[in-house]
Amino acid sequence: MIQILLSVVGAAAGIVSMVSLYFWLVFANGVVTGDGGMVSFTQTVAPHMYESLSSSQKLLIHARDYFIVIGGAIGWLSFFALFAMTARPWNRLPRVVIGGCVVGVVAAAVTAMPIHAMSMVFAMPPVLAVSALLLRAYLAVPDAERGRILL
Repeated sequence: MIQILLSVVGAAAGIVSMVSLYFWLVFANGVVTGDGGMVSFTQTVAPHMYESLSSSQKLLIHARDYFIVIGGAIGWLSFFALFAMTARPWNRLPRVVIGGCVVGVVAAAVTAMPIHAMSMVFAMPPVLAVSALLLRAYLAVPDAERGRILL
């Protein structure tokens, strides 16, 4: 029963995460080409607010955008690696994959700052999917006689 429940939760979170991946790719493309990100949004929606920011605040906004892009890339690569290794128990998962998932979760949390409904809709599905996959790996128990993973 637990295996079925974890499979359904993992599949649903994975499908919803594909939508988040699409919007992250759009955001990353905008940041890299200079056509998007928070700086462009702030200049378009509230130019008077952007002009009143100091240069260090503008630098922090740019750094946030690039952290979301780089941390998101690391997180998405780790997410797909974790998805491919989901049948492994916790002690057999490479620490690089777990570390990359942590970086991706932090990047998703930074994406959701400041907290509002639309940012949470796109940031939370990958975090929930990674949590479900890590939970599945943590609950997996190796069967020594057959060399298979049982839940």
